[in-house]
Amino acid sequence: MSEMRGPLGELCDQCSGTNGRARFEEFKLWLKKAVALLTHLSDTSLGSVKKFVAAENFTKRNTKVKFWDFGSNFEAHFLGKTERNVSAAVIAVHRLERASLDPEIMTELGEKRISTLAHFYQLIEAQGQGQAGTLLVNGYANIAYIEDDNGVLWAVNADWSSGRGWGVGAGSIGSPSGWGAGFRVVSR
Repeated sequence: MSEMRGPLGELCDQCSGTNGRARFEEFKLWLKKAVALLTHLSDTSLGSVKKFVAAENFTKRNTKVKFWDFGSNFEAHFLGKTERNVSAAVIAVHRLERASLDPEIMTELGEKRISTLAHFYQLIEAQGQGQAGTLLVNGYANIAYIEDDNGVLWAVNADWSSGRGWGVGAGSIGSPSGWGAGFRVVSR
């Protein structure tokens, strides 16, 4: 009989009875995985960097990039950062398909989730005046997971504000605030 009622009828049959609640929870987990969290958009090759000093690049005096704001977490945890001998890398660019928290996004990215500040800066510099390119320039966030000098992982984000420039911030990966669908996520 459930054959004639289709998939929804089958689900209702399986979710009734003593194990119904557990079966329904299993279905919700399956459904969550069935809808992709990230869609791969492109890969971008970035060059090696012998020495990257954040404070020399992330500054409003930078003539290559129009910066208008740096969040307090970014200033406190990244402006003192220096990266040395950063290897060339291929950076994957993804679109976030549904609102999500950092742990869920990082799980989907796997081991290649951690980026370098030097490479994130290279992406921003390539669109320094808000021109089209790999990153979004529509006010939506571009997110990368980057460690500070103490090895603490942060969600570093950059967004272009028309008429003002790039704003760069850093948020705790344990934050209850999530990221919206349509945002971009970059990783190795």
